[in-house]
Amino acid sequence: MRTYQKIKLTVLFVSCVCFLPVLNAQADVPAAEEWVDIPVVVNIIDASDASNVDDAIKKANEILKQANIRLVVKKTNNNVNVGNGDPNLTEAEGDTAQEDGQKELDKVCGAGKGIKITVADDCWTEDPNTVGWSVHRNPVIVIEPDADANEMGETITHELLHSLTVTAHSNDVNDVMYPTEAGNGIINPNDVNEIFPNAKKRGKPYLSCRGYCLAGPWQFQPVLIIASIYTALSWTAFLMYYVKIAALTPVTLTSDMPT
Repeated sequence: MRTYQKIKLTVLFVSCVCFLPVLNAQADVPAAEEWVDIPVVVNIIDASDASNVDDAIKKANEILKQANIRLVVKKTNNNVNVGNGDPNLTEAEGDTAQEDGQKELDKVCGAGKGIKITVADDCWTEDPNTVGWSVHRNPVIVIEPDADANEMGETITHELLHSLTVTAHSNDVNDVMYPTEAGNGIINPNDVNEIFPNAKKRGKPYLSCRGYCLAGPWQFQPVLIIASIYTALSWTAFLMYYVKIAALTPVTLTSDMPT
């Protein structure tokens, strides 16, 4: 019986030694974060300069990380004809571009999904100083090309936030909602809270665990699987030793019957 007790204590000790580091690792695993991928359709009006569009969207995504939002281009239409066929949009042509854009989004991305980015050399001929515009809760934004992809990306982000319900501009020169291109790409936390629910409606929400766990409704995490394996193996070994010792231990029958 002494041998059996030693084996039992040894197995329990090994189980604890194996399991505790796993628990410590689990404590360091960050919680899953909710992200949204928003599908995007890009329209290049006639011969407008589209050379920086891809880099500008990359810059916009760098900024949108603050809100756990990512733009995913699904389709790009080149040489799109609106109105009189030149790369400049009047106010009326811009309205037409928005109406047509919403219809295409429903076809490409699904009803109520996606964002349309329309690029025109002059996005609003009646106001030459405007480099981008959008309408509150309208999924089509209109921007002008920019030699600086970073500034163009900030303009995309600025107009996207308007599209996702942010109406007010910021007085903070570092805020992406500053009314000129001087903004430095910071998204106010209040704006993050405002746009995220509408981004979810326009896109596809998912859980991201930054490489530590698998996204999904149950969020299975590798450390938990490892912990389960350690525990199962330890208790299996314990039971095997227990059965072996029990089988080898002689049983002495006694009787209280008088002889």
